[in-house]
Amino acid sequence: MMPGGTTSFLLPALLIVLVILSECAGQSGLGWWDIWQYDGLQGPQYWGKSHSAWVLCSEGKQQSPIDLRADKLLYDPDLQRFEIIAPTRVSGVVENTGRRVVFTLNKSSGHVIIYGGPLNYRYLLQEIEVKFGDDDSHGSEHAVNGRAFPMEVQLTFYNERYISYERAQESVHGLAKVGILVLSGNETSRGLNKITSVDVLKDIVYRGDEVNVTNFNIKQLLPRTFEYLTYDGSLTIPGCYETVTWIVSNKPLRISAYQLNSLRELVQDFKGVEDFRPFQNTFRPLQEIGRRAVRTNIAKKVDDPVFDKSCPKSRRQIKYTVNTAP
Repeated sequence: MMPGGTTSFLLPALLIVLVILSECAGQSGLGWWDIWQYDGLQGPQYWGKSHSAWVLCSEGKQQSPIDLRADKLLYDPDLQRFEIIAPTRVSGVVENTGRRVVFTLNKSSGHVIIYGGPLNYRYLLQEIEVKFGDDDSHGSEHAVNGRAFPMEVQLTFYNERYISYERAQESVHGLAKVGILVLSGNETSRGLNKITSVDVLKDIVYRGDEVNVTNFNIKQLLPRTFEYLTYDGSLTIPGCYETVTWIVSNKPLRISAYQLNSLRELVQDFKGVEDFRPFQNTFRPLQEIGRRAVRTNIAKKVDDPVFDKSCPKSRRQIKYTVNTAP
């Protein structure tokens, strides 16, 4: 009785603490949007309880990220390759927000557009974010057969039919996100190096720091494959809006161990804070997939002319396995 009674008694107190945190944020000049983290009382398990606008974080049925399991994939022969239109060279800013490391495109660079594949509309690039953990056993948001990667790069796009990203994120078919898993290795993939080089990271050590990046060919960030997995999901930050079409590449990028460790040395706090906190794990834990389908265009050749002739558009029963080679 004692443990059960104690738990019941503490839960209302915990909710009160979260409300007080939100109220204090307003008094300190920070908005309620600023009161979230990846750990502690402001961590993912409490996002849905800390503000009414974030209720989907705890009650949503199509949340992200998820574990991409090979035995649950559905081959869809109608899934075509997606396309990205981008200027050859763009410029923008890489910023340490205290929670995330984000690249934002300069408006003068023009638009970066994604279309095709599972998307029925054209989407404009909003930002590029890198997710990572405090060691190589975790860091990515998505997992493959239960295995996490040290890092994940995410490109976030919003539907051009909406006036802004802010409106699109709350609207049907509002967002598209491309997730690219990243392995630790000896070298860094060329496109990824542009926003995670040591020259960039040394200028964004503290919260609020930012550095200009020029001559960035965003297409070089994409792995050389047309194979992907796709599902309907959500944002992985508050308020967890379920308006995202996810596209996860079937080929990883690579980052050098040195650069990955340099990312882990970034600080969550403003410069001058005595007890500064290093970045730890900038990812949301896995969410339940529920009844959602994860579709893919990954196909193996079927050496059966009779089958191909009679069922050219059949949803073939393909058994997927995970390539465990590095």
